Amino acid sequence: MRRLLAPFTGQVTMYRLVSVALGSIALAALVQSALGVLAFDLAEVTVSLAVSVSAALLTGWLVPKALGVRPHLESLLVTGLILFLVLWPESSLTGLLALAVAASLATLSKYVLTWRGRHVLNPAAFALVVVGVAGIASPSWWAGSASLLPLVLVAGYLVVRRLGVFSFVGVFLLFSGGINLYTTAASGMPVVEAAWTVLASSPLLFLAAFMLTEPLTTPPRWWQRVAVAATVGVLDGVVFTFGPVYSSPELALLAGNLLAFAFGQRHGVRLRLLSRHETAPGTVELVLSASRPLRFEAGQYLELSLPHARPDSRGTRRMFSIASPPGNPDEISLAMRLPENPSSFKRAVTALEPGQELHATGISGDFVLPSDPAAPVLMVAGGIGVTPFASMAAEQPGRDAVLVHCVNYPADLTHTEVFSKAGTRVVIVCPDPRAGQTASAAATTSAASTSPGTQASRAPASTRTASAALNLLEGLPENAVYGGPNLATALGEHVPDLAERTAYVAGSPAMVTATRRTLRLLGARKVRVDAFSGY
Repeated sequence: MRRLLAPFTGQVTMYRLVSVALGSIALAALVQSALGVLAFDLAEVTVSLAVSVSAALLTGWLVPKALGVRPHLESLLVTGLILFLVLWPESSLTGLLALAVAASLATLSKYVLTWRGRHVLNPAAFALVVVGVAGIASPSWWAGSASLLPLVLVAGYLVVRRLGVFSFVGVFLLFSGGINLYTTAASGMPVVEAAWTVLASSPLLFLAAFMLTEPLTTPPRWWQRVAVAATVGVLDGVVFTFGPVYSSPELALLAGNLLAFAFGQRHGVRLRLLSRHETAPGTVELVLSASRPLRFEAGQYLELSLPHARPDSRGTRRMFSIASPPGNPDEISLAMRLPENPSSFKRAVTALEPGQELHATGISGDFVLPSDPAAPVLMVAGGIGVTPFASMAAEQPGRDAVLVHCVNYPADLTHTEVFSKAGTRVVIVCPDPRAGQTASAAATTSAASTSPGTQASRAPASTRTASAALNLLEGLPENAVYGGPNLATALGEHVPDLAERTAYVAGSPAMVTATRRTLRLLGARKVRVDAFSGY
């Protein structure tokens, strides 16, 4: 069950999710071609798949080797699969060479068409436009066929849901789908049949889910995404020709990429580690200096990239909320939780020594405070999800804010001094350590009765943990209270004006989903969530 829920709970990276989703569609295409459902021969589909993926992987190995950088294999796999599902399957030598050229061009663009570490254009779309204008190959977008529609819907939903970009995709579908529906129905086709044609015989859904949403070419703010989605949607819907250039989905997407780039948020930056310290058991905070001033708002996040030896399935990139306020643009702090078996990325980050560098790509996110400083807010954090709220509190001390911090143990609390200094009211939600202490004490007493020589200093670790937790609760700052083990109860008791506050939720995907549902049931009218894609 845990593996089935992994795409929803963030247990796999976005690259892994997208590559598995596209691989599933490719596998379905192989099966359908073997059964005669698709119009392509099985040999054509098989050879085309092998050539597209192989060309992307080979180019993606040779170019980084020449540049002295590490290749990103899953990114290359995604590019090869997309081009396979867009260009006609071929068995002729000429057709296969065209497919290989497209895959190589797309991969090459990842290293050439960049600006400060970020893609300027979607690699697959760029390659499709080049081979189309040059007459090398004609994109068919055959992944938009009716037989593959159910799988494209499911796989696309998983990707869009994980990225949290339903509004972004929705705006595109509204414009592109609306224009295409109008023009199709205007030709004399019944509306219902026209709607089915637009849905099941066009690249609409595949383009929206797997190409429009690419994070490296997506603008960081919601209003910018709306502008890009509307632009791509309109250009995808209208028909025009200008010399060798004609309207196409890939050309529409490139226009949207250029608009996103024009917003000026596409940049990367080098970060140098200044210090590292433990803020709570298993929680590490990194203080980093930036190679140039960083422009960000409290609550936003950045993506860290740290190539390292033998990366695991979590990859070499990870997103982190900035824990420090925007006041010092040359220095930031990030915090991360280290589980018992941390990912290879976290092991590599925590092994860095002061003075060593890592790379960060563009700062993004709409998880920011209301523009009205008098608007009251509620912050609900799950564990290390408290970091964006620490940045907010430090930036706007004295704001009418309540933080509800949900942790497993009181010892997991972090940034308490920041909230105390800002005057933020804090409600702690965690299991009652007194109950654990009672149970542990009973167990210790039982053990002592059978072993008279047992000393108090040799009490089980669980007893010592419960005792320490109890001491923490008894020594809480003046601005903090213990809200009990149940979130809904704590909210009802300590946040009676919840409906009047703008609620913010940050934590794991599962925690965010459950908490948003709880807030809605309790009457919250405005709920904003901090959703990380896991790239």
